[in-house]
Amino acid sequence: MARPRSTPYRTLLRHVLSHHADKGIKYDLLTNLVASTIDAQRATNYRLNTLKRTPSETPAETIWKGQQAIARKYIDAAHRAQRITYLETNGGRRVFLGDPAGTSGRHSRARTW
Repeated sequence: MARPRSTPYRTLLRHVLSHHADKGIKYDLLTNLVASTIDAQRATNYRLNTLKRTPSETPAETIWKGQQAIARKYIDAAHRAQRITYLETNGGRRVFLGDPAGTSGRHSRARTW
């Protein structure tokens, strides 16, 4: 039985799917959209664990930077799974829809979105 997707991962895929395939979505905008769905306590713990020290930033900055770091992890995971692709442009990195999911099994479904 498949594991249900987490809220940030579902948010990521929903926003990429909702934008036009020819325009894509800006990487920074997608990072901020996904970051807003991540729990503040989880973000704080992640940020403090990766720094390995007490930061010289406000608690709000710690939360926001932790949320953005976790959001980038989700985006990179979706890129590795080929759900999204990157395109480097003069205006910055843009995110486009990648390949649809497949089961890769004996009785696999058609690869459609």
